[in-house]
Amino acid sequence: MSSPQDSSERRAGQGDSADEIRVAENWKLFVAKDYPRLWHSLWCRWKPDGSPVTSFHAERIFKPDGEGGVLQSNIYHYDDERGIVSEGPLCGPWHLTATCGTLDGLVHPARPGMVTWNLPGGDLCWATKQNAVEDGKVFAAACELFVHHDDHLRMSVGIVYGGASGSGPVDENDRFCQTLALVREDARGPWPSQHWSASREACAIEHNGVQAIFEYHGVSPDTTGSGHAVFAGLARSAVEDIAVSQTRWGRCGPGDVILLCSDRNVAIVAPRTYCGAVSCSAAWWPIANVLYIIEMDWDEHGALKALRRMAFPLMQNARRKQ
Repeated sequence: MSSPQDSSERRAGQGDSADEIRVAENWKLFVAKDYPRLWHSLWCRWKPDGSPVTSFHAERIFKPDGEGGVLQSNIYHYDDERGIVSEGPLCGPWHLTATCGTLDGLVHPARPGMVTWNLPGGDLCWATKQNAVEDGKVFAAACELFVHHDDHLRMSVGIVYGGASGSGPVDENDRFCQTLALVREDARGPWPSQHWSASREACAIEHNGVQAIFEYHGVSPDTTGSGHAVFAGLARSAVEDIAVSQTRWGRCGPGDVILLCSDRNVAIVAPRTYCGAVSCSAAWWPIANVLYIIEMDWDEHGALKALRRMAFPLMQNARRKQ
């Protein structure tokens, strides 16, 4: 993938015409602004060994403002003394408009250091745009990768790097993977979902177990698919005739964290330690005859580099009975 261009926070209307077009296209592909949507969700977060950190139900609510923008708010449903939380810094509302667009990506008001890159169909990544150790600050890097299936299903996986908290002094150079998360979303109504497993468990596997999981779903290394990619500077390209072996899942190694969740229908891979160029990915089998893979890269300097989402058609009867 190409090296990232210089990201200088140039906003729509202030760069040259090519930059303006790319910024405008990224905003156009942000489908949350186009129609109301209430995502009913189950959020689960785990440590790299698969042990649970937290889980709860939530809603992510998007309401177009009638002027081309959108209001987002979140509501959280906890099983402890917190109960229902609908106000506070994690709830919004946040107002997203075309003015949030930059050549680095769409800047969400909740996290100025993170940007959104959008792909056709609504799939996207929300990620830290530049990861570097700064004086007096602990290293931190994070991404959330979103994939849609049909009009009513969506999932996202989140990966967070940084110094371990709550275990004594933290070295600002610690770059361990701290948590991995899965958010399962269904727009048809509150949980339980008609589609999603309600399992809150995750299973960590070794890299040499990846092929068996893919074979379980009827996927071989030579299975081919297609999709879309976006790069630093919001340059875009089609992804055609790519084999599974050419994706991040063909490069799993002993240095990776690999989690299986949602009854083995979602898999997450990320390096155990943030070092050099870093690539994170998720695989999702929403139904028996399709596999989605989404993957994003930070380059060796910590800059957000690339995002790809591919769909791989599978045989109707490929999946074994569970």
